Amino acid sequence: MTLKALGSDGLNRAVHALSVSCEQEVPCEGLLESKHFACLVLWDSSEATVQDGDRLLASLLLQGASYLMFWGPGYRRMHDVADETIVALRDRLGLAEDATVMTTDHHAESLEDAVWFFQNASSPDSSLSETTKAAVVITIGSAVWAADAERVLLDPARAGAGSC
Repeated sequence: MTLKALGSDGLNRAVHALSVSCEQEVPCEGLLESKHFACLVLWDSSEATVQDGDRLLASLLLQGASYLMFWGPGYRRMHDVADETIVALRDRLGLAEDATVMTTDHHAESLEDAVWFFQNASSPDSSLSETTKAAVVITIGSAVWAADAERVLLDPARAGAGSC
């Protein structure tokens, strides 16, 4: 497991990529140095339990995730788990009362278009935008998806830019 720095995105955030074989390999602390970050999770979570998703998402939220985006089979359930986890952890997240952690899923789009959207349009809530200085794409269980995502992150013109 290696966190790769890949430059910056269209929103002037430091972009990173992390590929792991299972969700338990995602670091529970110290993932990024930014106070807040946007996170795209590429994961076939269709066989994962709600508890698996809750552990992963709670960890990301407690580390400062300000925007969570999902792609892959099982996306809807993980999106719902994220929303429930945000509500459950609200008091521990240290957010202003009017702050919202954004969650989206992009199941109807290609992986390339979802990555393009993430690096160009995944703006967090305005109250968190000043402190969201990083973005990370976490790929769980698929080296192919990780390689495809990294290609788009390094060359966004390869995606269907503007088709989102």
